Amino acid sequence: MTCLPHAFDTNVLAYADGVLETDADIVKRKAAWDLIGTVIEQGTPLFVPAQVLIELHDLLVRKRRLPRDDAAASIALWQQRFDVIPTSTAVLDAAMELSARHKMRIFDAIILAAASEVRCDILYSEDMQHGFAWRGVEVVNPFL
Repeated sequence: MTCLPHAFDTNVLAYADGVLETDADIVKRKAAWDLIGTVIEQGTPLFVPAQVLIELHDLLVRKRRLPRDDAAASIALWQQRFDVIPTSTAVLDAAMELSARHKMRIFDAIILAAASEVRCDILYSEDMQHGFAWRGVEVVNPFL
């Protein structure tokens, strides 16, 4: 049986990367790594939209105060772990439609549209509405 691919939103990788350091964030960091490990063990193909890596780089520099070279090195590690979904014209067009129809922030819409582009069935996200489904992709909040 072939597993359908899954994708990650910025917050999952941000917790895994230790962007924030409150007690609640440390609990979520462990949960993020547990999720990543479980999905990898299941043999599920994993994707990360390019938009996620852009947002993560920004968080690493602004919130974690990493030098830009160190943030870029962290992004490079994520690129080695997961296949990156580019923000193509098709992704952008779908994101514009999604944003307009569902009043979603364009950055979130790009991430969801990218996950749909490679036929993911799950997008793990804390920011989007848990259970929301669009074009075959269901948003799952792994921190509930």
